[in-house]
Amino acid sequence: MKKKIAILVSGNIRLFNKNLSFLKNILADFDYSILAVVWRDQENLEEFKNLYKPIKIEEITKKKWDDPISKILYVTGEENRSYKLLNIFNMWDSIAETSALLIKYCHEKNEKFDYVLRYRTDLELISFKNFSNQLLNLKNNEILIPEVHNYRGINDQFFFMNFKTFPIIEKIIKHLLLCIDNKRVFHSEYLFSQFIKFNSLKIKIINDINYSQLGDKTHTNLNLKPTKTAFIPLYDKIEMKKIKYLLKFKKLQKKINNILY
Repeated sequence: MKKKIAILVSGNIRLFNKNLSFLKNILADFDYSILAVVWRDQENLEEFKNLYKPIKIEEITKKKWDDPISKILYVTGEENRSYKLLNIFNMWDSIAETSALLIKYCHEKNEKFDYVLRYRTDLELISFKNFSNQLLNLKNNEILIPEVHNYRGINDQFFFMNFKTFPIIEKIIKHLLLCIDNKRVFHSEYLFSQFIKFNSLKIKIINDINYSQLGDKTHTNLNLKPTKTAFIPLYDKIEMKKIKYLLKFKKLQKKINNILY
Protein backbone atom coordinates (compact mmCIF):
# COMPACT_ATOMS: atom_id res chain seq x y z
CA MET A 1 0.00 0.00 0.00
CA LYS A 2 1.31 3.43 -0.94
CA LYS A 3 2.17 5.92 1.79
CA LYS A 4 -0.09 8.98 1.96
CA ILE A 5 0.97 12.60 1.70
CA ALA A 6 -1.09 15.66 2.63
CA ILE A 7 -0.10 18.57 0.38
CA LEU A 8 -0.78 21.95 1.95
CA VAL A 9 -1.42 24.93 -0.34
CA SER A 10 -1.88 28.33 1.26
CA GLY A 11 -2.34 32.03 0.62
CA ASN A 12 -2.37 33.27 -2.97
CA ILE A 13 -3.50 30.84 -5.65
CA ARG A 14 -1.10 30.73 -8.58
CA LEU A 15 -2.31 28.40 -11.31
CA PHE A 16 0.06 26.68 -13.69
CA ASN A 17 -0.45 23.34 -15.41
CA LYS A 18 3.33 22.89 -15.28
CA ASN A 19 3.10 23.05 -11.52
CA LEU A 20 0.62 20.18 -11.32
CA SER A 21 2.93 18.10 -13.51
CA PHE A 22 5.67 18.81 -10.94
CA LEU A 23 3.59 17.13 -8.24
CA LYS A 24 2.64 14.15 -10.36
CA ASN A 25 6.26 13.51 -11.30
CA ILE A 26 7.90 13.73 -7.91
CA LEU A 27 5.14 11.94 -5.99
CA ALA A 28 4.38 9.14 -8.43
CA ASP A 29 5.16 6.52 -5.75
CA PHE A 30 2.70 7.98 -3.23
CA ASP A 31 -0.98 8.69 -2.74
CA TYR A 32 -1.49 12.38 -2.13
CA SER A 33 -4.35 14.74 -1.31
CA ILE A 34 -4.41 18.53 -1.43
CA LEU A 35 -5.79 20.75 1.32
CA ALA A 36 -5.82 24.54 1.00
CA VAL A 37 -6.35 27.69 3.01
CA VAL A 38 -6.53 30.62 0.60
CA TRP A 39 -7.23 34.34 0.75
CA ARG A 40 -10.87 35.28 0.45
CA ASP A 41 -12.39 36.46 -2.85
CA GLN A 42 -9.69 35.24 -5.23
CA GLU A 43 -10.98 35.30 -8.78
CA ASN A 44 -9.50 31.95 -9.83
CA LEU A 45 -10.83 29.90 -6.90
CA GLU A 46 -13.13 27.73 -9.02
CA GLU A 47 -10.37 27.14 -11.54
CA PHE A 48 -8.11 26.06 -8.68
CA LYS A 49 -10.73 23.63 -7.39
CA ASN A 50 -11.23 22.10 -10.83
CA LEU A 51 -7.52 21.78 -11.56
CA TYR A 52 -6.08 20.70 -8.19
CA LYS A 53 -9.20 19.05 -6.74
CA PRO A 54 -8.50 19.78 -3.05
CA ILE A 55 -10.25 17.48 -0.57
CA LYS A 56 -10.73 20.43 1.78
CA ILE A 57 -10.49 24.17 1.24
CA GLU A 58 -11.15 27.23 3.39
CA GLU A 59 -11.12 30.93 2.58
CA ILE A 60 -9.72 33.31 5.19
CA THR A 61 -9.19 37.05 5.53
CA LYS A 62 -5.69 38.47 5.89
CA LYS A 63 -4.84 39.69 9.38
CA LYS A 64 -3.37 43.04 10.35
CA TRP A 65 0.38 42.96 11.00
CA ASP A 66 1.10 46.69 11.29
CA ASP A 67 2.21 46.51 14.92
CA PRO A 68 4.87 43.75 14.62
CA ILE A 69 6.13 45.17 11.32
CA SER A 70 6.60 48.57 12.96
CA LYS A 71 8.93 46.91 15.53
CA ILE A 72 11.25 45.29 12.96
CA LEU A 73 14.66 46.97 13.08
CA TYR A 74 16.77 45.19 10.46
CA VAL A 75 16.29 43.53 7.08
CA THR A 76 18.62 42.22 4.40
CA GLY A 77 19.42 44.36 1.37
CA GLU A 78 16.97 42.56 -0.93
CA GLU A 79 13.93 43.31 1.24
CA ASN A 80 11.16 45.02 -0.74
CA ARG A 81 12.53 43.40 -3.94
CA SER A 82 12.84 39.68 -3.24
CA TYR A 83 10.50 39.69 -0.26
CA LYS A 84 8.00 41.90 1.55
CA LEU A 85 7.63 42.03 5.33
CA LEU A 86 3.84 41.84 5.18
CA ASN A 87 4.00 38.85 2.85
CA ILE A 88 6.19 36.93 5.31
CA PHE A 89 3.56 37.24 8.04
CA ASN A 90 0.74 36.42 5.66
CA MET A 91 2.59 33.42 4.25
CA TRP A 92 3.44 31.79 7.57
CA ASP A 93 0.03 32.57 9.04
CA SER A 94 -1.72 30.87 6.10
CA ILE A 95 0.63 27.86 6.36
CA ALA A 96 -0.17 27.56 10.07
CA GLU A 97 -3.90 27.79 9.28
CA THR A 98 -3.55 25.03 6.68
CA SER A 99 -1.84 22.79 9.23
CA ALA A 100 -4.72 23.39 11.64
CA LEU A 101 -7.19 22.58 8.84
CA LEU A 102 -5.38 19.29 8.19
CA ILE A 103 -5.62 18.23 11.84
CA LYS A 104 -9.29 19.17 11.95
CA TYR A 105 -10.00 17.27 8.73
CA CYS A 106 -8.24 14.12 9.96
CA HIS A 107 -10.19 14.24 13.23
CA GLU A 108 -13.55 14.71 11.52
CA LYS A 109 -12.97 12.11 8.80
CA ASN A 110 -10.92 9.68 10.90
CA GLU A 111 -8.24 10.05 8.21
CA LYS A 112 -4.50 9.46 8.51
CA PHE A 113 -1.51 10.66 6.53
CA ASP A 114 2.12 9.64 6.73
CA TYR A 115 3.80 12.84 5.54
CA VAL A 116 2.98 16.49 4.94
CA LEU A 117 4.33 18.69 2.14
CA ARG A 118 4.32 22.48 2.29
CA TYR A 119 3.89 23.43 -1.34
CA ARG A 120 3.51 26.47 -3.57
CA THR A 121 1.52 26.30 -6.78
CA ASP A 122 3.98 28.42 -8.77
CA LEU A 123 6.87 25.94 -8.96
CA GLU A 124 8.10 24.26 -12.14
CA LEU A 125 10.20 21.10 -12.05
CA ILE A 126 13.52 21.30 -13.90
CA SER A 127 15.07 17.95 -12.98
CA PHE A 128 15.02 15.30 -10.25
CA LYS A 129 16.01 11.81 -9.31
CA ASN A 130 13.65 9.60 -7.37
CA PHE A 131 13.84 10.44 -3.67
CA SER A 132 11.10 8.11 -2.42
CA ASN A 133 13.46 6.24 -0.12
CA GLN A 134 14.51 9.47 1.55
CA LEU A 135 10.90 10.38 2.21
CA LEU A 136 10.07 6.88 3.45
CA ASN A 137 12.94 7.15 5.93
CA LEU A 138 11.79 10.54 7.26
CA LYS A 139 11.32 10.32 11.02
CA ASN A 140 9.61 12.43 13.66
CA ASN A 141 11.32 15.76 14.37
CA GLU A 142 12.99 15.82 10.97
CA ILE A 143 12.50 18.10 7.97
CA LEU A 144 13.30 17.13 4.38
CA ILE A 145 14.29 20.02 2.11
CA PRO A 146 15.68 20.35 -1.44
CA GLU A 147 19.33 21.26 -1.88
CA VAL A 148 18.32 24.35 -3.90
CA HIS A 149 16.88 27.76 -3.01
CA ASN A 150 18.34 27.87 0.50
CA TYR A 151 19.69 31.39 0.07
CA ARG A 152 20.00 32.82 3.59
CA GLY A 153 18.60 29.94 5.59
CA ILE A 154 16.14 27.12 4.91
CA ASN A 155 13.89 26.87 1.84
CA ASP A 156 10.37 27.92 2.86
CA GLN A 157 8.71 27.11 -0.47
CA PHE A 158 8.91 23.33 -0.47
CA PHE A 159 9.55 20.98 2.46
CA PHE A 160 8.35 17.70 3.94
CA MET A 161 7.75 16.67 7.54
CA ASN A 162 6.32 13.61 9.20
CA PHE A 163 2.59 13.98 9.88
CA LYS A 164 3.18 13.98 13.64
CA THR A 165 5.86 16.67 13.38
CA PHE A 166 4.28 19.17 10.99
CA PRO A 167 1.84 20.81 13.48
CA ILE A 168 4.87 22.45 15.11
CA ILE A 169 4.54 24.96 12.24
CA GLU A 170 1.51 26.40 14.01
CA LYS A 171 3.93 27.99 16.52
CA ILE A 172 5.94 29.89 13.93
CA ILE A 173 4.18 33.27 14.17
CA LYS A 174 4.97 33.29 17.89
CA HIS A 175 8.59 32.59 16.97
CA LEU A 176 8.68 35.45 14.44
CA LEU A 177 7.46 37.82 17.14
CA LEU A 178 10.15 36.53 19.49
CA CYS A 179 12.79 37.18 16.81
CA ILE A 180 11.56 40.75 16.47
CA ASP A 181 11.84 41.24 20.24
CA ASN A 182 15.39 39.87 20.07
CA LYS A 183 16.31 42.30 17.26
CA ARG A 184 17.02 39.56 14.70
CA VAL A 185 17.34 40.53 11.05
CA PHE A 186 13.98 39.84 9.41
CA HIS A 187 14.28 37.40 6.51
CA SER A 188 11.91 34.46 6.08
CA GLU A 189 14.43 31.75 5.19
CA TYR A 190 16.79 32.82 7.94
CA LEU A 191 14.06 32.99 10.57
CA PHE A 192 12.78 29.60 9.41
CA SER A 193 16.25 28.15 9.98
CA GLN A 194 16.21 29.66 13.47
CA PHE A 195 12.77 28.14 14.11
CA ILE A 196 14.11 24.73 13.05
CA LYS A 197 17.11 25.13 15.35
CA PHE A 198 14.95 26.36 18.26
CA ASN A 199 12.72 23.28 17.96
CA SER A 200 15.64 20.85 17.51
CA LEU A 201 14.48 19.58 14.12
CA LYS A 202 17.02 17.54 12.19
CA ILE A 203 17.59 18.61 8.59
CA LYS A 204 17.59 16.07 5.77
CA ILE A 205 18.59 16.96 2.20
CA ILE A 206 16.98 15.91 -1.10
CA ASN A 207 19.83 15.72 -3.59
CA ASP A 208 19.33 15.93 -7.34
CA ILE A 209 16.14 17.97 -7.43
CA ASN A 210 15.87 21.38 -9.04
CA TYR A 211 12.93 23.66 -9.76
CA SER A 212 12.21 27.26 -10.64
CA GLN A 213 9.56 29.72 -9.55
CA LEU A 214 7.03 30.70 -12.21
CA GLY A 215 5.33 34.04 -12.67
CA ASP A 216 6.40 37.66 -12.34
CA LYS A 217 9.60 38.50 -10.45
CA THR A 218 10.57 41.82 -8.87
CA HIS A 219 13.98 40.91 -7.45
CA THR A 220 15.82 42.45 -10.43
CA ASN A 221 14.18 45.86 -9.92
CA LEU A 222 16.98 47.80 -8.23
CA ASN A 223 14.73 50.85 -7.83
CA LEU A 224 12.93 49.07 -4.99
CA LYS A 225 14.84 49.99 -1.83
CA PRO A 226 14.51 48.36 1.63
CA THR A 227 11.76 49.74 3.85
CA LYS A 228 13.89 49.22 6.99
CA THR A 229 17.57 49.49 7.85
CA ALA A 230 19.53 46.99 5.74
CA PHE A 231 21.87 45.54 8.35
CA ILE A 232 22.77 42.04 9.56
CA PRO A 233 23.87 41.95 13.22
CA LEU A 234 26.92 39.86 14.07
CA TYR A 235 24.89 37.09 15.72
CA ASP A 236 22.77 36.72 12.58
CA LYS A 237 25.82 36.76 10.31
CA ILE A 238 27.31 33.90 12.31
CA GLU A 239 24.05 31.94 12.26
CA MET A 240 23.67 32.42 8.50
CA LYS A 241 27.20 31.13 7.97
CA LYS A 242 26.54 28.15 10.22
CA ILE A 243 23.42 27.06 8.35
CA LYS A 244 25.16 27.63 5.00
CA TYR A 245 28.07 25.37 5.90
CA LEU A 246 25.82 22.83 7.60
CA LEU A 247 23.85 22.41 4.37
CA LYS A 248 27.04 22.18 2.34
CA PHE A 249 28.34 19.48 4.70
CA LYS A 250 25.08 17.52 4.51
CA LYS A 251 25.07 17.65 0.70
CA LEU A 252 28.69 16.51 0.54
CA GLN A 253 28.07 13.77 3.10
CA LYS A 254 25.12 12.48 1.11
CA LYS A 255 27.06 12.42 -2.15
CA ILE A 256 29.89 10.49 -0.48
CA ASN A 257 27.40 7.99 0.91
CA ASN A 258 25.86 7.55 -2.53
CA ILE A 259 29.30 6.81 -3.99
CA LEU A 260 30.26 4.36 -1.23
CA TYR A 261 26.97 2.51 -1.06
